[in-house]
Amino acid sequence: MKKKTIQFFVSIFISLCTLSLIIILGGAATIAYGADEPVATVSLGSSEIFFDPVLTGENLSLTVGGEGGLYVQMDFNDGETPSFQTSSLPDGNYKYELRTIPETDLEALAEAEQNGDVQSIAENSRAEQEQMIVQSGSFEIVGGQIIENSGETDN
Repeated sequence: MKKKTIQFFVSIFISLCTLSLIIILGGAATIAYGADEPVATVSLGSSEIFFDPVLTGENLSLTVGGEGGLYVQMDFNDGETPSFQTSSLPDGNYKYELRTIPETDLEALAEAEQNGDVQSIAENSRAEQEQMIVQSGSFEIVGGQIIENSGETDN
């Protein structure tokens, strides 16, 4: 019984260390890595914003935040055109972030977690952050109409 209790606490300790490393590395990598070209070209519809992907073979994540505490995150598979409906939004300023979702070797990650290989987990997290490309920008809604403010790609 004692051996199982010790194993349980060791397992929890390793999990907490792993989670801490991932959070620390993720927090340190909030400045995104990327290329000089944008992830997508932005097109404004009457009540929708479209992000036509420039990169191929990439899954994308779109996050939009703004007035009234709005926070929406949507994921899109390769081949889909990310878009965001604005018809129900009040006038105000909004920000978007479109990022690539790097491929993850889930099997290798699960094996590293099972073996308590914190270094492999940290290296995997770092590699994913380095592969990520982020495009961000903002838009404004005035009188129900979308006005694009800016768009930039982080390097």
